[in-house]
Amino acid sequence: NLTVPKTTTREVETAPEEDDESYTYHIDANIKDFISFNGKGNFVALTVTGELMSYANGRMNWVKNLNAKTIGGISYIEEYQFILVTAKNALHLLDKTGKYVTGGPVSIGNKTPSQEATQFNYKGKMYIAYPDIN
Repeated sequence: NLTVPKTTTREVETAPEEDDESYTYHIDANIKDFISFNGKGNFVALTVTGELMSYANGRMNWVKNLNAKTIGGISYIEEYQFILVTAKNALHLLDKTGKYVTGGPVSIGNKTPSQEATQFNYKGKMYIAYPDIN
């Protein structure tokens, strides 16, 4: 079971404030990470098997199988409303509708990340960087 607070938060362990409502959703998978969005039942969950699942109003909206072990969890780039997931073999940058921003996964070849990728802006452009173990 996954309890998603009504307000946007990344803290699963934190109980909702007294005036907040919380909602519980049963997902038939082992959850590695999730990010909730404003509104009841709006969230994206990452499973330990590398599936990214989006829910809108409590109903499954889309599922992406990332086809690789993930490094870290989900990064949400709020400025662009993008979802970033780092996998062993690729970076996955999607919009909230599940479409790849880059046309598909960005292959990183044999440069296995040592930690999840991070996003930064420089001179008006968005960049994604990650340290590798090679």
